[in-house]
Amino acid sequence: MAADAPLQNTGAPMRVAFACAEEELRAAGLSCSEDEPCQVFLELSGLDSSASRVFLSGNLHTTSTTLASILLVTEDGGRTWREAWQRIPYTALDQIQFIDFEHGWIAGENVQTVARDPFLLTTDDGGKTWRAQALFEEGQPGAIQRFWFESAKLGMLLVDRGLGKRYELYRTATGGASWELVEAGRDPARFPGGRAKEATAAWRVRPDAPTASWQIEQNRGEAWQRVAAFATEVTVCR
Repeated sequence: MAADAPLQNTGAPMRVAFACAEEELRAAGLSCSEDEPCQVFLELSGLDSSASRVFLSGNLHTTSTTLASILLVTEDGGRTWREAWQRIPYTALDQIQFIDFEHGWIAGENVQTVARDPFLLTTDDGGKTWRAQALFEEGQPGAIQRFWFESAKLGMLLVDRGLGKRYELYRTATGGASWELVEAGRDPARFPGGRAKEATAAWRVRPDAPTASWQIEQNRGEAWQRVAAFATEVTVCR
């Protein structure tokens, strides 16, 4: 489903590639035809930068099903984009945080039915390579609501488990390699940290209804300047 060739930014909204493979669509519970086509959409939900690299995270989905995760990166200020990590079926990627030029994390979970198998993609080389770090044993419910690292080792993470004392707050002193449960309750825990960087962000992604696109913008001091855009509709499978 992924594209090998980089996307070239010509000014118009770029469209990521998606092959309407019948076997993959059927596995996702979809039956697409001329009479009942399946629109495939791009959702972008996370953005952060490390040195010259800017990363975008999200997913590809229809109106009823999440098809795969997507992680995009530019290393030339938005002129070209490529996929930085293989697409994971039935998975969504969300929040991204880089604490420095080397260490970064991206939240993700499988959303094929209910949210389960939450994990972090982690890097210690500025996003050149990534590895997946599961939070729980496979098959357990949960979605990462938010995380925040104050250093390359120390971080907090809030998980919604979906039932009972559904909100669980975890702490790590190993950069996310292992987590310690701090508290659990029916209401979301008070989450420490994370606002300072949001207030001074150099990049942002926002939906733009008139152009049916996701706008990638850079903070140029007094105003946000459009750098790139991605079309929300990827393709129509028939």
